[in-house]
Amino acid sequence: MTNLKDELKSKLSKEEIKIMPSSFDVIGSIAIFNDFPEKLKRREKLIAETLMKLNKNIKTVAKKTKKYSGKFRLAKIKVMSGKKTKETIHKENGVFLKLDVGEQLEKKSKKMRKLLKNSKIRRKKL
Repeated sequence: MTNLKDELKSKLSKEEIKIMPSSFDVIGSIAIFNDFPEKLKRREKLIAETLMKLNKNIKTVAKKTKKYSGKFRLAKIKVMSGKKTKETIHKENGVFLKLDVGEQLEKKSKKMRKLLKNSKIRRKKL
């Protein structure tokens, strides 16, 4: 499978390829870049669309902004390309969660632990 940087080599300069993020998080059908360089701002749509082309399950590509807010100082999420939504269905440990990644990115793990703790679902030892 072709990776994102290989796919974009003919469309971006060597300098742009060098500073392009090499990783991202996927929550449901949303890919989120944690640290997207400001120098690539004019190329973000191209990068996002290429990522969606390479990964058919990704319907939205977003990036964390440098702006933080709220009690837990959570990063804001900006949609770069794809469906203009921050809601997704995320499957973890066989449980489906409907999440708004813009609000609940950091709360997902806590919510999952609480759900599993209060349910009859038990983890099997292998």
